This record gives sequence, structure tokens and C-alpha cells, in this order.
Amino acid sequence: MKKLKKHIEKMQFVKVYITDKKEQGLTHFEGIIFNQNDNFIYMCDLSDFNYDGFVIIRKEDISHIKRSENEKFFNRILKGEKIIRDIKRRKEYLDFDLDDMKHMFGQLKKMEIATIVECLYASEESFQIGPIVKCKENKMKIDYFNSRGEFELEPVSIKYKDITFFRIDSPYASLFFKYAELPELKAEKNSKSKKVKSEKKVAKSEMTDKQLDKKVKKKKEPVVEKSKKVKNDKKSKKKKYEKPKNVQRLTLVV
Repeated sequence: MKKLKKHIEKMQFVKVYITDKKEQGLTHFEGIIFNQNDNFIYMCDLSDFNYDGFVIIRKEDISHIKRSENEKFFNRILKGEKIIRDIKRRKEYLDFDLDDMKHMFGQLKKMEIATIVECLYASEESFQIGPIVKCKENKMKIDYFNSRGEFELEPVSIKYKDITFFRIDSPYASLFFKYAELPELKAEKNSKSKKVKSEKKVAKSEMTDKQLDKKVKKKKEPVVEKSKKVKNDKKSKKKKYEKPKNVQRLTLVV
């Protein structure tokens, strides 16, 4: 933990391991630590060099921070590919500051972005995803949506003390949030879609009936036999196929 300041100043790639109060390993993160205060660290999390948002972790849960030759080599890759530069720009765009839980979630509420909140302390793990809608002294409320992209009818309440870490600006959360809908709106859209399909089916059926009527009319018309002479005249007039002089070609524009 003494080297934490050095990791931040030099923007060093590290692995951060967290445990619960019984010192049992929970999970770990890989990336760059950008900031700290008395209680939390603020770091960018990477998965196979791919940006996975920023995570806020309690300092008291950190068991150790790893910085071996492997992490030093990863750092070279991140700098060479200008990934660190892009992450810094993303951080400036977010303009998020470390504070206490109430004020941090208050910032996210104003941003109106989807947040991932994980609670790993209890016997049953909890994963909540959605925009923050309310912040109080000891708890906050999140407008949770499920894996089908449907919002719950009521926001989910979470106590700050139960939160192990939370993730912001996650590409996963952002994509889900883009397509998530209230159940009644989703049902209304599906109903409209079915109605349109049904109308198209009926229209197609009516067209078929009209086409059948035309065929029936054609069959009822008297057939006039053509004389052999007329047929012979047509054969004599039939020209041999000739390839056009100017052949047009289709060009695919990419």
C-alpha cells in the first residue's frame, strides 16, 4: 500500500486483489490506478488490454497490489499502443471525482449513465446494473434492468455498507442501457409488430385471391385457334439473337 502513490504518479499497470473481512479472496482487477482518497481507489479496469470501465474499490478490502515483470511488460504494450493515452482522455471526459458513497452516487445520478454495483460480502452475491435514481445518507436506489433488457417495476435499494465495488462507463452496461425498456413499452412494441405482420399477411392473401380471379377469367375466355399459316409467318419473322454492342456493367461502390 506504501507504493500506491508511486503507481498513481507513474501510471503503472498493476493487479489489485481484494478480500472480505475474513481475508477470503473475492476478485481482482488489472489496470491503471488514477486516484485515491482516504477510503477508496479509482482505477481503470482492463480485460486482455480492452477497456472495461472504471472501478471504485474500498482500500480496506485490498489485500495486495501486484507489480511484477509481467505487469511491467503489459505497461510497455499499453504505452506502445497508446491505450493509456485513450484511457486518460476517457477519464477527463467522465469528470468523476472520488468522495464518500453518497456524493459519488450523486454524481452518477446526474450523469444518467448505467452503473454496475456488486455486493460480494454476503453469502449470496448480488449484481445490480442500471442508472442511479436516488441517493440517501446510508443507501441508494438503482433502476435495475435484467438480462432481457427489461427494467424492474420499482428501483432496487442497496445499502452502501453492502457494496464491494462499483463500475462506471462499462461498455457492457452502456450497450444494455441503450436497448433496455420498460416491460409495458416492450410489450406494446411487440403487439404493434405482430399487428403489422398480420396486416401484411391479410394484404398478401387478398392479392392472391385477386390473382386467382384473374386466372379464372383468363380460363373462361374462348381460345381462338391460330392457323398454321400464321405460325409459319412468325417463324420466318423471328430474328437470330445478337449480343448488344454496348453492354452496361454494374459497379459496386465500397
